[in-house]
Amino acid sequence: DPFSLYDEPNSDDERRRKRERDAAAAKAAEGKAMRELEAALQSDGASEDDDVMLTAAERRARQRERRRQRRILAKRKQRYTRRTEKAPKKRGAFAKAVRRLWIVFRANWVEPR
Repeated sequence: DPFSLYDEPNSDDERRRKRERDAAAAKAAEGKAMRELEAALQSDGASEDDDVMLTAAERRARQRERRRQRRILAKRKQRYTRRTEKAPKKRGAFAKAVRRLWIVFRANWVEPR
């Protein structure tokens, strides 16, 4: 049977499916992390109305702490988004030159064999 070759599942296809599954899982994990961050950002706003009973110094201290927390969370959020974006990394001139040389080298000496 000459077509028996085509009956078995294509390994490329399986690889692609696995890639898609992994990507979906990564996206889900990222979404979860982002939701947790959002929740944290929301919850730190809840304590603002009980500041009324505090002295000015305490209020300032709390405000400072809140600001610090918010900055930390914002940084973390930024890190998540930056890492998952598919934009290529910005390269300096030297790195670009090296990369170009490497591509040429690979094209001429390594690949053709």
